[in-house]
Amino acid sequence: MMNRKVCSLCISLILLFSFIPIKSSAQGDFQLKAKPGCKEIILTWTPLEGAINYQPYVFLPDGTTYPLIDFPSNTFTYTHQGLTDGKEYCYEIVAYDKDIKVIGRTNKVCTKPKCVNCDIVLQYTVGKKEYFVNNLPFTMDSVPEIKNSRMFLVISFVTKHIPGTTIEWLQSEKRITITTAEGKTIKLWVDNPKAEVDGSLVDIDPANPGQGAPYLKDNRTEVPMRFVGNHLNAKIDWDGATSTVILKVRDTVNCDPPCCTYTTTNVIPPELIRELAPGQKYTYQYKFTNTCPEGHLPLQFSFSHRENITRIYPETFSLHPTQWVVVAVEFQMPTNATSDAEVNFSFRVNTDCGHNEEISWRLRSRSSCC
Repeated sequence: MMNRKVCSLCISLILLFSFIPIKSSAQGDFQLKAKPGCKEIILTWTPLEGAINYQPYVFLPDGTTYPLIDFPSNTFTYTHQGLTDGKEYCYEIVAYDKDIKVIGRTNKVCTKPKCVNCDIVLQYTVGKKEYFVNNLPFTMDSVPEIKNSRMFLVISFVTKHIPGTTIEWLQSEKRITITTAEGKTIKLWVDNPKAEVDGSLVDIDPANPGQGAPYLKDNRTEVPMRFVGNHLNAKIDWDGATSTVILKVRDTVNCDPPCCTYTTTNVIPPELIRELAPGQKYTYQYKFTNTCPEGHLPLQFSFSHRENITRIYPETFSLHPTQWVVVAVEFQMPTNATSDAEVNFSFRVNTDCGHNEEISWRLRSRSSCC
């Protein structure tokens, strides 16, 4: 009797502990990060030792959860798109081993997508300390003024509102150095009508050589607005009725991620012409590798004869630096294809940086008999 009770207790404990979920603390550095974007959230996670594939899950407000992809994948990133701006979304990643067993879960992360205004509009009026950035009021400690038909102002009240742009003052040379997010450098000296742009000397006011030099006023350096604005790639408008200059600058830091490149490798090299029976399926596999040392690489595909493609996995994805993924494309020969009929099948790889590549094959229908 005692042995029977002990056995029953052991079985109960085994059943109990078999339903306890694996906690992320047991996996050490298996961590998830979520970066909010405009109507999307980019998930990235660290690889887990022993894991072959990963499945991202999203938690709904009512407590339910569902997977974001049909099958676990060997990638370390996923972009959840089509989201509601300002709404909170929570995620976790589940790791699977080669036997499709769960071996780990990441921490749970919650965030809200947020749309960034990519166009920054700055307005400055002659003689007024108040200025506007995207219609929000700010105050500077000096007023813009006109000199030799050009507006001058303390340029830090411009650069501080452009992400990634920095400004430095070198007292010994009375020099201002502006560096943009793209790495362009603009150097201006007090009382010098020439400036240096990326190492080359240029006239500040080409139409009037010898004019346009920055100057000191009340211990502040006044700089010609149009010259600096042009080299910040700003669109500049002048409202003569109100003596207001309007600059429109793009936020390249938050809106224009760095361009990356990739390599393509045939996992299963296709023949020049592959013969398929009507209705027969064949899967092509290609390996894509992000060769960029930093920055993510989003890829998406467009296809010819989409009606004959029965499966694409994954269809869109974003790769970490040096990360790779194998894409499988399953094609089915039309069931009504006549013998020796040929289909030119192709798909185009598209990136945000405009780098496109077309991969194509020729497929020939053969008799389904024999």
